[in-house]
Amino acid sequence: GLVSQLKLDPETCARFFTQVEDSYERYPVVKYHNNVHGADVLHGVNVLLNTSVLQHAFSDIEVLSALIAAAVHDANHPGRSSAFVIKTRHPLAILYNDMSVLENHHASTAFRLMDADGCDMLSTFDGTERSII
Repeated sequence: GLVSQLKLDPETCARFFTQVEDSYERYPVVKYHNNVHGADVLHGVNVLLNTSVLQHAFSDIEVLSALIAAAVHDANHPGRSSAFVIKTRHPLAILYNDMSVLENHHASTAFRLMDADGCDMLSTFDGTERSII
């Protein structure tokens, strides 16, 4: 499978994805962009990538990239739209200068989680491989 093909440590992967899930709020605090939504999108992407049409269309590292992106696509979502965050001058809007505020925040959250102790599932990748992700 993907873990063995890319020489990933299963425990590190599990820690990373657990941290990702923990970064999502739970229902009913956030009604839509919550941990169930994050898991649903990850599952959907995995199903699509394993269809006969796409199963051999991507390299292993591209598949891993897609799965990570699916998992983190709404990580640490505040439950409000970017427009709301910008109009209310939320600290995230200020941090990202009103530019793709939530998208930048989700990506930043993902990389911060990966930097946490024991969560760098890409630690065996060289610089070129990491840049693909």
